[in-house]
Amino acid sequence: MASRRYARVDRAVCVACGTCGAVCPKGAAAVPDGRWAVVDAARCVGCGLCAKSCPAECIELAERTAEA
Repeated sequence: MASRRYARVDRAVCVACGTCGAVCPKGAAAVPDGRWAVVDAARCVGCGLCAKSCPAECIELAERTAEA
């Protein structure tokens, strides 16, 4: 069963440091274009490690909807 939560990035605050991708156990977080982090909601298990480790505090855990 999938987690009810997933990580969501505030792109306006993200500093593209890559910490989230380094700590994500499922490889769901990355900084593919060097501008901001993105999270693949389908791969995210909602563990919160990325949010806890983010130095910019730009990641929050959100409830999944039909789209996420």
